[in-house]
Amino acid sequence: MPSIHLSQQVHISHKNKDIKKIQGEVASLRITTTTTIPTSQETLGLLNKLAKIFLKSVDKGDSWEVITTEINEYLKGNKIHPRTLLDLLNKQSYRRQFKILLGYCFEREIGYKDEQQAFISYKIASENNYSYGHLFLAHCYEKGIGTSIDSVLAFEFYKKSASEGNPTGQFLLARCYDAGFGTAKDMLKAFEWYLISANSGNLCAQNNLGYCYWNGDGTPKDVTSAFYWYKKSAVGGNAAGLYNLGRCYENGIGTTKDDQIAFECYQKSAEGDDPSGQYRVGVCYEKAFGTSCNHIKAFFWYQKSAKNGDPNGQCHLGYAYVNGIGTNKNFPKAFEWFQRSAQNGDAAGMMAVGYCYQNGIGISKDLSKAFQWYLKSAEAGDIIGQYNLANCYKYGWGTKFNLQEATSWFQKAADNGDQAGQKELEELYPAVMQYLNQRELNRCPTSNSSAEIITTRNNNSRVPSRRHKRKRKQALKK
Repeated sequence: MPSIHLSQQVHISHKNKDIKKIQGEVASLRITTTTTIPTSQETLGLLNKLAKIFLKSVDKGDSWEVITTEINEYLKGNKIHPRTLLDLLNKQSYRRQFKILLGYCFEREIGYKDEQQAFISYKIASENNYSYGHLFLAHCYEKGIGTSIDSVLAFEFYKKSASEGNPTGQFLLARCYDAGFGTAKDMLKAFEWYLISANSGNLCAQNNLGYCYWNGDGTPKDVTSAFYWYKKSAVGGNAAGLYNLGRCYENGIGTTKDDQIAFECYQKSAEGDDPSGQYRVGVCYEKAFGTSCNHIKAFFWYQKSAKNGDPNGQCHLGYAYVNGIGTNKNFPKAFEWFQRSAQNGDAAGMMAVGYCYQNGIGISKDLSKAFQWYLKSAEAGDIIGQYNLANCYKYGWGTKFNLQEATSWFQKAADNGDQAGQKELEELYPAVMQYLNQRELNRCPTSNSSAEIITTRNNNSRVPSRRHKRKRKQALKK
């Protein structure tokens, strides 16, 4: 179950500065920079206000990027240099909220970066029985920030934070139960803590609670409740919540279907830097769904989504390069993005890589590799991959001719709603039955008709008809 959470947003290097060098820098800063704040009373007021902004964003479950931007904008608006902030926080670090903020600045390189000092600051706050100290210390153990990764300790400190009423601690504890991180997987407990955190106002928990109701994870399936919680998360500005709310409006799940509102939700999600939202906005612009058709904008959002690592966005960017949607045709780039999508587990991307190898699009033709990728795609559940794999067996492309396997995969494609697979199945069935009957006769010493039938079938079917070629081209454009 995908989830958006505080600790997923962090991408931190593990380079640390020399402690003595840092202490020297801080000492020099005390001399040269503290005069930017006129009085100690005013200083304390500014720090208290910043700490409130910081902790409020943490409680909501905002991403690190959003929180860091808020801090930097506050500093800029009050004409405070980031290194001056470190000096001021260091002087006031006996206050727990300032100790946490100091650790966060060290972790996120506001002033300068020092993961060891970040860990020490969080640990001291935790030892003072501060829920935010438990929360950030757990985060360090989860990601290995200033210490070794320890999933069990991470779970224990998330649990401490949650038990003390911290909304984000409650959310991250639920995520531990959801993913089986540091503890046994338990969707009932995950749902329980998502609900507690969601009622405390955590936007990420509200989104994940909606997902639980959507799929029936830890609770009976209830699409009306899913819509309610997605909307709560979206109204608060959560990008993942906006994307999921868009899905509800697009498909009429838990609410009345509305293409225009769906597009607006996807647009806001995309602007919030959600890769799935960016992909869906691209689809909307390409297909004129809830908005006017604009291939240039479609390509733009596919590219944003792809670069942010979304497999669907990567696959559709590949299609854009193949078909010249909002950009010039570029087969090598198309293959590159199809391959990235496939490597990230997208079944449609695997199918597209197979198609490229089969037809020499952006890569040298290789029927053996085409077969291998069609097999991966088919096993991952892609309908077109199943249909194309069946054709490989039917015509002996990259594998041995095998009517039984062909029939089996045409059947799977047909069962999944593929009309072409159903038609092929109907056409192939008499030949398969004849083949099986002749194979039984071939077991008798006096008969060799089975071999004759196989040879005839191969000779008649090795080259695909124009209809098959047309279907493959149409499939690639889907």
